[in-house]
Amino acid sequence: MSDDRRHLLLIGIGAGDPQQLTLQAIDALNRTDVFFMLDKGQDKDELLHFREAICRRHIAPDHDYRIVTLPNPPRPQVPYGAPKDDAYRAIVAEWHHQRSAMLADAIQDTLLPGQTGAFLVWGDPSLYDSTIRLIDRLSASATLNLGTDVIPGITSVQMLCALHRIPLNQIGESVLITTGRKLQQLINEDEYQLPATTVVMLDGNSVFQHIQRDDLMLYWGANLGTEHQALISGPLQEVTQRALGKREEIKAKAGWVMDVFIIIKKQCY
Repeated sequence: MSDDRRHLLLIGIGAGDPQQLTLQAIDALNRTDVFFMLDKGQDKDELLHFREAICRRHIAPDHDYRIVTLPNPPRPQVPYGAPKDDAYRAIVAEWHHQRSAMLADAIQDTLLPGQTGAFLVWGDPSLYDSTIRLIDRLSASATLNLGTDVIPGITSVQMLCALHRIPLNQIGESVLITTGRKLQQLINEDEYQLPATTVVMLDGNSVFQHIQRDDLMLYWGANLGTEHQALISGPLQEVTQRALGKREEIKAKAGWVMDVFIIIKKQCY
């Protein structure tokens, strides 16, 4: 019996180094008929070009595929600390609705039943990425009749630990993975407690600069795996200004910056 479903692959492509693709990811690339890529504007052209370069590098010359580029609806900018959680989630939900509607149209128009489409997801699709949620919305539609598989990838957290040569977890201790927004809310409390290890992603405001404590180590990295990669580590109070300066330098050179950092309590390491 023929399969009239449209198949979608969400392929984790690592944190910026084309050599980080797994064998499973390369196999998935070579089974794909249409790649859907979101254009986030001129400032982030390099991210789009990186995905295109991965296709050229890892897809066999005799495999035919197409790239469909779609404009990415801009994410609403909400000041840190401004909304309550419910209001913030409502803003993000509306943004997801806009994106899923655009993707549904693109899949309907460009991917034939029985064909395979793919999204190349920075890092791993499971960690602070909305692609799985967007595709889940589409999978609920009887019109598209989608089948979906997720291919894991190396995350920026894993890469940051490897580059700094540190373990992610401390012996017998927990790990918190959070966003800059949530960490800011935490440190705004009168008496806040951090776990032994705190990993912070999606932080455009370098929240670590607002932590006034001398018992913490900072392990910071930006644009990992790219030509503009930078790493800084040391006692938080001693290296904060260096990290802030390097972040601005990278943004000026590359036109974009994606950083991630880990804070570890000194007595736990």
